[in-house]
Amino acid sequence: MKASRDTTSYPQNFLSIPATGNVPLLLFILLQNRIPDPLLRLQFINQLMQDQGLPNTLSNPVNLYAQQTYLQENFTVTYGSLGARNNIFVTGFYVHTQLISGAGNPLPPIFDPQGNNNTQTGATIAWNHNLTGLVTLSANVTAVRTVANPPFEATTRQGAATIGLTAVLSPRTTVSVGARYQLLRSDVSPEYNEGAVFGGFTYTFK
Repeated sequence: MKASRDTTSYPQNFLSIPATGNVPLLLFILLQNRIPDPLLRLQFINQLMQDQGLPNTLSNPVNLYAQQTYLQENFTVTYGSLGARNNIFVTGFYVHTQLISGAGNPLPPIFDPQGNNNTQTGATIAWNHNLTGLVTLSANVTAVRTVANPPFEATTRQGAATIGLTAVLSPRTTVSVGARYQLLRSDVSPEYNEGAVFGGFTYTFK
């Protein structure tokens, strides 16, 4: 869990790595007591993510890079649990970004008058279930809502759901199939619905 309230700017956002939703990092922390050796832990995590089709990242707030300084309130929480047959990862975030004020008035932006002046909330749930020792079922659901701060009026909602199967054919070979559906509803940008099926084949050279 992380909470902060500070100024932020384009250079800071451009050079920073989001702290929320990093699944390998979360696994690295969760497995600290089980696998004390960092190198062996990394090897185990890489193999686990490949075999079970775990996502690399969960949902994060989006930064629109603009030449302007903002005041940003950020709250994020991430949870992960590893079981014998089930793994679950949950992340949620709240980010309120507003223009810096000078003498009670917002300082004029260099380019975009609206910029990052908004509030973002979102969450992701990622679940994996071992059907057998070699086949894993995975499901991910993400929802994000962005609302412009007054005096602007704009709302965007996004959602996505993915389900897939990953099978280990050999110590070096993994195949996966799945389906995805996502949508966007907004009063400031084109709306869409998208569905897709996908497949993958992974072979590790050693």
